Amino acid sequence: MTSDAEAETPEWAEHLREWRQGDYTLDIAHVVVVREIEGGEMVPSAGDAVGLAVISQTCDIVNWGPGKEWVVVAPLVEIDAARLVNALRGTTPAFALLESPPAENVLVDLGQSTTIHKSVLATLGRKVGLTSDSGRIRFANAITRKYGRFAFPDAFAGGVLAGLRSRISKSHGKESEQGKTYASIASIRAAAAPSWDSDDISVGFRFILDTPSRRLVDRQIMTKVLKDLMDKIEWPKGYRPEDPPFTLMSVDEMTAGQWLDSQEVDLDFISVSRPAD
Repeated sequence: MTSDAEAETPEWAEHLREWRQGDYTLDIAHVVVVREIEGGEMVPSAGDAVGLAVISQTCDIVNWGPGKEWVVVAPLVEIDAARLVNALRGTTPAFALLESPPAENVLVDLGQSTTIHKSVLATLGRKVGLTSDSGRIRFANAITRKYGRFAFPDAFAGGVLAGLRSRISKSHGKESEQGKTYASIASIRAAAAPSWDSDDISVGFRFILDTPSRRLVDRQIMTKVLKDLMDKIEWPKGYRPEDPPFTLMSVDEMTAGQWLDSQEVDLDFISVSRPAD
């Protein structure tokens, strides 16, 4: 005997089971966009695309039922050489990379995401975009980076973080102690006390080390470089450094509390999408 839920499941829903996050289709070569308003009315038009990639999580794709009829997709677009270099280095959150794209210069444009009905997805030709666990993790991280970044207060973002970005960008990728230090950092987190909404805020940075095999200099050199970096910060009114202003640690050394009470800082060029060892 079949349940009511099984009886109501359309036949095409079975085709959803083969789709995964990062899969794509070339059957649809456009995305609907609104570029202008005429006479107070929005004018939709078709934006050019190579195809569409699915950015919904796999579990959300394969499940079917009331409230689960739609899947999020983003267009595959061709980009120029300069933007491709930045995307491959991880210096822009605008794009996500596929391991098996239709062409080397075709990326997923996360800025133009939209939804389609799952009944449509089920009829489209599917191509596998991701072939390894590391590729799937990088793809999911790119989506999180695009849509899940913490909104730091304007004074802190425009002052402290903008200053850090300016100074770090001058050394990133270079064979100097500074460049090697920044390349050895997997992520940066910032913690505020008592909170980001307070009038008087103490801020501490947590510099999270990359895995040992990816560290290009030792901790002593990294500590010296980061101390010099922190000393150059010009703190806006209402903000001051924690004592000490930063901590250098590995993921294993970081406590759950330190992770939960801090927010990820995306300085673009630091969050480099590098292949796993």
